[in-house]
Amino acid sequence: MKNFRILLLVALVVLAASPASSQPGNSTVGLAWSLTMPTGDMKEFTDDFSLRGVNLEYRRFKRSDLAFGLNVGFNVFNDDKDNTFIGENFAVTGQRWTYINTVPIYASVFKFSGNKRDGRMFFGANAGTAWLEQRNTLGLYETVESNWHLALAPEIGYNFPWDDFLGYASVRYNYLFEAGEVPAQGWFELKLGFGLD
Repeated sequence: MKNFRILLLVALVVLAASPASSQPGNSTVGLAWSLTMPTGDMKEFTDDFSLRGVNLEYRRFKRSDLAFGLNVGFNVFNDDKDNTFIGENFAVTGQRWTYINTVPIYASVFKFSGNKRDGRMFFGANAGTAWLEQRNTLGLYETVESNWHLALAPEIGYNFPWDDFLGYASVRYNYLFEAGEVPAQGWFELKLGFGLD
């Protein structure tokens, strides 16, 4: 986790030094709060809605309606329930806590429609990798599984028509392919962000 904090700090410094404007050849930097809902196998492990997520986003415009970028996020999912935890050679019944931490790192492409003054819809495609850690805790017993997964994330959103301050909201579906002992994982993410335009 220490390496992730160092990487995030370096990314913040690099992105903060970037020029700001959504004209062709320039870039935007944004920070978004993520509200997430697990789906599929992830929902079987932790099925609670989560308010603990953040994304740091960078977009470089090639044209006024086309941008490429990078995105680094961090999401935390957790749940607790009464059930039986089954290990390799034992079974224990009691209160169980499950946690999933994810760090998706995506390269992105975004297509914008409309003009900046009136607000703009955008459609995005994100692809890259994601680190995922699953923790399963019951009393003194804990199992941990962590892997890097290949990941894809389609996205649709809206940029609000503000001047130098960029507000945006988007919905993204994150899909992580199976890796190691962890099956494919997925979650919906509502991002509420702001940045410099």
